[in-house]
Amino acid sequence: MLLSRTRTLLLRNIKDSNNHFTRRHSHEGGVPGENLPFGKSLGRPAKMTTLFVLFFGSGLLAPNLVFMYMYLK
Repeated sequence: MLLSRTRTLLLRNIKDSNNHFTRRHSHEGGVPGENLPFGKSLGRPAKMTTLFVLFFGSGLLAPNLVFMYMYLK
């Protein structure tokens, strides 16, 4: 009896969650960037692009600067 009830509840929860994801597609509307983890805190696309270039560019440039410093030393 208890296993039957537990099984019924489990199947109902699985069915409900599947319906939720099927209907909503895990997205909010058709707005690009709506599901980004940092939200709208970056604002404009140009600002976001600049921050990405600075972040990744500094990581790619640092080894070259260290090498040049050691080479010219």
